[in-house]
Amino acid sequence: MRLRMIWDGAPHNAFTDLIRFGELWYCAFREGRGQMSDDGRIRVICSPDGRIWEAVGLLGWPNGDVRHAKLSVTADGRLMANGAVRLLEPEGEHWQRSVTWLSRDGHTWSEPYACPTGLGIWRWNVAWHGPAGYSFGYGGRDRSGSLYRTLDGQRWELLASDVFPPGWASEPDIVFMPRNRAYCLLRRDPETCYPATAALGTAIRSYRRWAWVSLQVRMAAPKMVHVRAEGRLVVAAKLYHPVRTGLCEIEPLACPLFHVHRLRAARWRAAHLMTLPSAGDTGYPGMVLHDGELWISYHSSHEGRPRIYLGRTEVPYPARRPLAS
Repeated sequence: MRLRMIWDGAPHNAFTDLIRFGELWYCAFREGRGQMSDDGRIRVICSPDGRIWEAVGLLGWPNGDVRHAKLSVTADGRLMANGAVRLLEPEGEHWQRSVTWLSRDGHTWSEPYACPTGLGIWRWNVAWHGPAGYSFGYGGRDRSGSLYRTLDGQRWELLASDVFPPGWASEPDIVFMPRNRAYCLLRRDPETCYPATAALGTAIRSYRRWAWVSLQVRMAAPKMVHVRAEGRLVVAAKLYHPVRTGLCEIEPLACPLFHVHRLRAARWRAAHLMTLPSAGDTGYPGMVLHDGELWISYHSSHEGRPRIYLGRTEVPYPARRPLAS
């Protein structure tokens, strides 16, 4: 693993995403005085090689704390940043809303679009497949999950409601596969008697009906890539016991990988691949597979206050050891 600290411009730097747009690398993350301070804004930086980085955007919202930047490239070739604003003056009972910024060149950004998925809805990342972008949303005490679709990053339509399995669900990541299959990896946390284990879901074509299985391990803010040549799902995430940022793979134990209609009957596991240098306040990775290497952004406080790190590694060999919960 080749590791580099790439940004520490604020007292608290965290919650990253990473993408390659054109011939440049882009990393986005939240800057603020603290993890829950009311001054959060999204910093966007870019680099030609992952070594030297420059700031190309600082995205904010009046009277709001902007959190959890996510990057994607729209169907018409624009760079999109989306996040959620924690409203400092809640509108009624609603204290958050999803917002989007667009850029054609990666340097000049539009005004924020307040997404019409409604107040109180937090859409996590956006995954593009063909002409459309897909994003799961959830909010407040309602963690049943809804799936939205967009063609332009500004207007969104509701595709499906009550999608998530039981549990205190959040932070979903979507990967699209050949033949219009999709996989979603979902964080779940302890709440009443629900399980605190990550859940893997799959759907086909319309993406309105999802089947879910538990991975029997807890993880936060997972980011997946499909290693097509090997047919593997590799995941970067915040892991627990102890808390660290790590790599794992999701593998089936009882049926062929990606055999959708047998997902419920299969036994799946998350198997350990690698632990990244990290501790304390850490996690929320972005990950890109480029020229046979995994590029991974994340934040960690193992060297003091939370800073932004970038790691590069060849795709690790398949794991043999299950990931402890």
